[in-house]
Amino acid sequence: MSSKTIIGSEDSTGRIVIGPKDEFYCKAGNKKSIAKIPRFLEGNHVTLFGPPDDTKLSINAMNAYHRKLKNEPKVIETLLKTHVSNPKWGADDEDSKTPLRSDLISAGVNLTECFDKTISFHDENNGKDYKLESDHLSLPIKRFPGL
Repeated sequence: MSSKTIIGSEDSTGRIVIGPKDEFYCKAGNKKSIAKIPRFLEGNHVTLFGPPDDTKLSINAMNAYHRKLKNEPKVIETLLKTHVSNPKWGADDEDSKTPLRSDLISAGVNLTECFDKTISFHDENNGKDYKLESDHLSLPIKRFPGL
């Protein structure tokens, strides 16, 4: 049985696309470089992880910048005013359950509506309507099962 992983794998141009830049992963004598991080992932940021199959959770993840905790320290508001990048949302499937077809479909629908900015939800239990804020929305980054 092979124990090979994707760490240190190279793309078609010979760049290491995941893992450290380490001679261990390079062919003897060949210098390789790690693929550049896409511009939208550069800089300091906070990433929230959670499944996109629940509509209300998806909206809350997209609105993470605007969510404020009860008794939140004042310094958080000050830090947010000077922060230039938007939060990231690691939209992954829930690891504590087997992803069902219905979960994967609702995740796809919710993510599409997050990107289209059309997602909304009415909570019958509390009568509250949930919708996206107009600015500082999180960037959803989908992690597919098995990755």
